[in-house]
Amino acid sequence: MKQVDIFRIPVYEFINNEHAYYKDAWLNYIRDNKQFIEYEGINYTHPNLHKEKVFKPFKDFLISSVKLVLSDMDMEWDFGITSMWGTHQTIQGKHSSHTHGNNLFAAVYYLHADRPQESGTVFENVMADLNPIKLKRQTHSSIHNNESTPMRSSFLDNLHKVKFEEGKLVIFPAWLRHRTYPYQGRERAIIGANIMPIGLTDTDPYDRYDYQNFSDRPMLGDGVTQWKAKQ
Repeated sequence: MKQVDIFRIPVYEFINNEHAYYKDAWLNYIRDNKQFIEYEGINYTHPNLHKEKVFKPFKDFLISSVKLVLSDMDMEWDFGITSMWGTHQTIQGKHSSHTHGNNLFAAVYYLHADRPQESGTVFENVMADLNPIKLKRQTHSSIHNNESTPMRSSFLDNLHKVKFEEGKLVIFPAWLRHRTYPYQGRERAIIGANIMPIGLTDTDPYDRYDYQNFSDRPMLGDGVTQWKAKQ
């Protein structure tokens, strides 16, 4: 028997081997600059961390990781970071179900948690609503994965919970719906980022989606210290 894996959702995980060296500098920056916006018990920094000198090592790590993703997916085109931000959560802080609109890839980096045994990002199966029959089975979760007892995701799963591991970077399609559970610890910090292509992404002469180079363009948050969410 052969199982043919078609229309898979590409989600990639990377480990930053220099995490311990830079963690304190990145965490202290987020702690001191977390009042840009507050929502659902989470404090956000401004969305331009990739323009801050202290985050250049992380930006370099993210860019090299995205290049590996594109290579694995047989995609050859330039890209850029549209936004990068830090989030600071205390007890019961959470992200509701959402996607990252107007982006191709999204990324989340697990910077710090005083209760790392809790789950990280929870991805939702976009095909789950097409399943009229709900079977009793263990929901796939990489929290319980190890080499001796491997588990595979399935279209029957409703959720995929990524294990929170400091220094882990997760890159995924921006349209993939995801959330986090309410945090039960005292402090959790995460770095998020969005990625978009630059230039032409196809050789078809009728492909006129020539994405502008936004690297040096002014964007929301440039030079702004406070931004209030719409009520």
